Amino acid sequence: MITISHIFPIESPYCQFSGKSESPVNSLITKFTEYCVLKCPNSVTVRNLLFQCAVSHATKESDVTYICRQPLDTLPLGVHGMPRPEADVLKSVKFLYLKTVDEVVEFCASIHNKVVGPDLIVVDDIDGYIEQFKGPSPEHQAAKLCSLLCDAVHFINTKHGGSCCLLLSCMDSSNHLSSVFKSSGIQIFNIKEIYSGDYRLSFVQGSNSIGVEFCIQKDAVYLREFNATEKLKQGNSTGK
Repeated sequence: MITISHIFPIESPYCQFSGKSESPVNSLITKFTEYCVLKCPNSVTVRNLLFQCAVSHATKESDVTYICRQPLDTLPLGVHGMPRPEADVLKSVKFLYLKTVDEVVEFCASIHNKVVGPDLIVVDDIDGYIEQFKGPSPEHQAAKLCSLLCDAVHFINTKHGGSCCLLLSCMDSSNHLSSVFKSSGIQIFNIKEIYSGDYRLSFVQGSNSIGVEFCIQKDAVYLREFNATEKLKQGNSTGK
């Protein structure tokens, strides 16, 4: 499953709140989601985080299918303090270069014929595929593609007893796809640039929220600060 700790070194000892793993804030950080989209207008920035999540899963011997429209020119930057894309780790990452949305649809259909499915399906730049779909509106096109991908993950988990999850990246700066992701049960991780090279990732689950500030340098992505708030019956529990 996907947690913020697959992208940033949140679970490092120096990041633990009060050194207590049972802290309600720590429990919020490790809450998982089955379907997730990283939403950022900068394709390079979001690909760095997307790839890091894939590498983190592969490090734990999970099989990752990474779908993109063309081969990566260079490996994306990693997040400092997180698993690196060593050669033995990348053996667990299967890159599928699917140029058209029809190929993505065929991939979803092929899942039903596989004996064992991947543990993580990554779709890089889902916008590019949505634009190719024929439909009355972008929202309708997005809903159709999201449904196919989520159904593929659901099939793996129910028919094969797997623990597959879905991770997407999206550059929808106009936010017109947000409602589609929400109605599809896909958790949105919003990423916005605060200053040049400095970003903030935030997401909300019910009354709970997490914010992560990070910067991108030449050699890696660096975590600057994070905070989490969990609304309790008696009030709020906040860590920073």
